[in-house]
Amino acid sequence: MWLTNQNFMKKIFNLTLILLLTSSLLGFGQGIQRNSTKAVHASYSAKFGALYSQMTPSSDFAIASQKFPDFGNCVLQGADDFVVTGSGWSLTRIDVVGTSINSMPANSFEVYIYANNAGLPGALVYSGTSLAYTEAGGVYNITLATPANLAAGTYWLSVMINANFTPYGQWYWQPSAAPQQGNLFVWQDPCDLTASSMTTFTPMGPFTFANYDLCFAVYGSSTSSVPVSNWALYFGIFLMVAFVGFRFLKIK
Repeated sequence: MWLTNQNFMKKIFNLTLILLLTSSLLGFGQGIQRNSTKAVHASYSAKFGALYSQMTPSSDFAIASQKFPDFGNCVLQGADDFVVTGSGWSLTRIDVVGTSINSMPANSFEVYIYANNAGLPGALVYSGTSLAYTEAGGVYNITLATPANLAAGTYWLSVMINANFTPYGQWYWQPSAAPQQGNLFVWQDPCDLTASSMTTFTPMGPFTFANYDLCFAVYGSSTSSVPVSNWALYFGIFLMVAFVGFRFLKIK
């Protein structure tokens, strides 16, 4: 009787162990994800001063855009293009629409702006790290610590939350509804965390997404003229004073 009970308990133990191992494997297999089907229906009212905006969230897949300190600072990185008009812009704030699987910590965002290179992000022209933000209803307001001063032209904006995968999970950038503005948004996974093989910026085409823009708006001011450096300003003042002095002496 004792041996029978011992064998029964051993079978129960082995079955439990198998179930635990299976659950662990399934959890590992689900790991870091590229997309999320969780959509956020944000209520967004454009603040006065928006220089560019595409803030109508769609119900399409959201794309992961995050820096993972617990994975050696590997990133999943989305980016979308916009056009600076006039004499240039000085950006001070970025708004984006996003969602998370778990509750995100009050951590920080990172903002990168790239020049355009044949329809893809090219040279990095601005970077902001450890940026403070506020969030309400899926709309994230990110304040730039230093302004991003951009001349007229096409640029690519990339926004990533900075947060550990464990225990916080992932944050996803919500696509913007049609009509499309500019180029398809792009995405990269340099460390191949999701086995996507997209280790460089890759356009996200119709085989994956129905909408090809990401939700964001940029705020700041237009620059009416190219700022002059201090030495040029002082030199100009010197010339004016010298000219007035010369005229005064000539009149006398």
